[in-house]
Amino acid sequence: MSISCICIVRTGALGDVILTLPVIHNLRRAYPHAPLDLVGNSRLLELAKGHNIHIDNIDRAAWAPLFAPDGMPFEELANRLHKTDLLISYLPDPDGIFAQNLCRIGVSRVITHTPRPIETHPIHTIDHLLQPLHSLNIATPIAQPFIHLTTEDQQAVAPYLTPLPVLLIHPGSGGVSKRWPPECFAEVANALTEQTHCQIFLSSGPADDDLAQRVASHIKTNVKILPELPLRHLAAIMSHCTAYLGNDSGPSHLAAAMGVPSVVLFGPTHPHQWAPRGPSVVVIQAQNKQITSILSDQVISKLLFMISLNS
Repeated sequence: MSISCICIVRTGALGDVILTLPVIHNLRRAYPHAPLDLVGNSRLLELAKGHNIHIDNIDRAAWAPLFAPDGMPFEELANRLHKTDLLISYLPDPDGIFAQNLCRIGVSRVITHTPRPIETHPIHTIDHLLQPLHSLNIATPIAQPFIHLTTEDQQAVAPYLTPLPVLLIHPGSGGVSKRWPPECFAEVANALTEQTHCQIFLSSGPADDDLAQRVASHIKTNVKILPELPLRHLAAIMSHCTAYLGNDSGPSHLAAAMGVPSVVLFGPTHPHQWAPRGPSVVVIQAQNKQITSILSDQVISKLLFMISLNS
């Protein structure tokens, strides 16, 4: 199959974008010289930036006409799409309007693929997202997300680094039912600092309110609350951490993608579909799907083992 220009449309939250990285990596492997357009939330897609990759925000006005029947995008975008040989859209398009418009303006091949696997179907989301590549007979040896950091990314986080072992805790998540209580995170932090003398970092996202401060208020030793950082900088900090603890959340996928030994807590969601993939990820799921039933001792023992191995 001759492909000289590729486009991937991927909206969603941080975890959704990270789970799509293997699609991007496998396409780059198969077509290393083809320009690759990534369309979605440009702040999140920055995690995939690299040589010959162009990132565009789907909220840009030029894209709006493509969601209306017989819509015609602005000339600049129409010219770019006209050169596209393959466009894979993970955008919900129940009426097919978006795909029809893309075909009408000259995109050679448009594949629309639902962004989420069927809830009852036992397949991981990454494997589900790779299915369009299988249909094109494109090899997919990469089934685990990873992120290439630049020297600039690493230099930007130098002031945050410490020679001590670091446990980074992200206590937030997209839904309240997926959040372990702040007091439990603090109990783990207190036990770990007492037994390993590690430094605790706390991170938070735009929807996490004061969760990091609430956890910090129960921690007995010095704790560093990270400001809200560009995602590539948070990834760079994670690359220096000894271990990570978080809920089913985007930052947990980010930590796994950076290869950080991680303990990830699951309540109502299904790990077989949504667990972060990384070289050292331990998932603890509440037996009754109530995340508050996870015991601190379960988490402490896993993290103690990780820190002892990696510090």
